[in-house]
Amino acid sequence: MKWKGTLKHHDVGTGTWVLTTTDGSRLNLYGDVPAHLDGEQVSVEGDEVEGMGIGMVGDRMVTVRSVEKH
Repeated sequence: MKWKGTLKHHDVGTGTWVLTTTDGSRLNLYGDVPAHLDGEQVSVEGDEVEGMGIGMVGDRMVTVRSVEKH
């Protein structure tokens, strides 16, 4: 799947990446996320997974395949 929104790093525990999508959903992102894209509008491609992550700051969890700046 692919989502668009604002990427933000949250300093919760060991740190977690969250994508706030254009419809207001918050996705916990797991995998390689380029740190220089913090605060940027991006497109994320990945797979939604079941469960609750360490950060517990998102509505859903996504294993990231790619992140691209708009």
